[in-house]
Amino acid sequence: IQRTELGAATVDSLLEKLNTADDAHDTSARTQLYLKFKALVYTHPETCERLGAVLSAADAHGQTFTVLMSALGAIGSPEAQTALLAGLKAHSTDTNAVAGLLPVLAQTPNPTPETEAAIRKIEVEATDPMLSSMALMALGNLAHSLEKPSPDRAQHIVDELAGQLKPD
Repeated sequence: IQRTELGAATVDSLLEKLNTADDAHDTSARTQLYLKFKALVYTHPETCERLGAVLSAADAHGQTFTVLMSALGAIGSPEAQTALLAGLKAHSTDTNAVAGLLPVLAQTPNPTPETEAAIRKIEVEATDPMLSSMALMALGNLAHSLEKPSPDRAQHIVDELAGQLKPD
C-alpha cells in the first residue's frame, strides 16, 4: 500500500512539492503530501535523517514542519523518532513547536530510550508549566505504549510518575 502511495516520488521531488506548497500556502495539497511523506518514511527509513534536518530548519508554524512532523510521527520507527528528536532539539526554545512535537513523540508505538530521555528532559527543565505538564502526560503515554514490548521500562516510568504524586 505504501509503495503504491509513494509511486515514483522521491525525497527530492516531495521536498520540492512541499516547498512550493509552503510558499503558496496551498493547504489543499497538504493531505496528499502527508500521505506521500508517510509512505516515504515507511518504505525508505534511510531518508529520515534528511527529513530530520529539514524539520529542524523549517518554520515551526509552516506546512513543512506540520507535514513532516505528522508523517514521521505516524510511522514512529526508531529512524523517524530520531528525526523528530532532531526537530525537537532545533526548536527547543519555541513553546508552540515543542507543544506540537510532544504529543507526536508520545504516541509512537514503540518509543526509543532517546525519545523517553528527551521527554523526561522537557519535564524537568521546561520553564513553561504547560510544557512540563504535557511532558508528564507524554511519559504516561510512553508507559502505556511500552507495556507489552518493554514491561520493565513501562513499570519504571509508572513508578517514577507515582513517586511524584506522593507527598514528601
